[in-house]
Amino acid sequence: SRNVVGKMRDLVWSIDSRSDTLQDLVDKMNKKMAILLGPKGIGYKLDIKDLPLDKTIPVITRQQLFLIFNEAITNVVRHSNACEMTVAMYNTKSSFEMIIKDNGNASSQSTIKSTGFGLRNIQMRAAKIKATIEVERIDGFEVRLTMPRL
Repeated sequence: SRNVVGKMRDLVWSIDSRSDTLQDLVDKMNKKMAILLGPKGIGYKLDIKDLPLDKTIPVITRQQLFLIFNEAITNVVRHSNACEMTVAMYNTKSSFEMIIKDNGNASSQSTIKSTGFGLRNIQMRAAKIKATIEVERIDGFEVRLTMPRL
């Protein structure tokens, strides 16, 4: 029941217009990492570069970015055997990128491939915000989202 309540809180947050800035998204991501990764002993870092944190972003963009992030870090907790995870978010000249990378081992990552639902959900959510997803399984597991600049 706690899991369901947590998911409902995340959903309510994602549609709450009072939480509409990039800073609100960053704050929510930090809290989620502390809740999911901290108790598992997985070290984490959120690296933000060149982002206008006070910028208002559309609800659908904020919602889908958070849900993609949430799915990716949930996969880290469930499948990777990682001890470290990094989330990097930044604007380039023409795009926004969010990279979620862990240092888990390859044998545990095969579990992610066998279920497939998490990655399919991530790809479906990315399509809703005109983003692309690339996944790499070299020296850990990496999910790279690229979309128009924020």
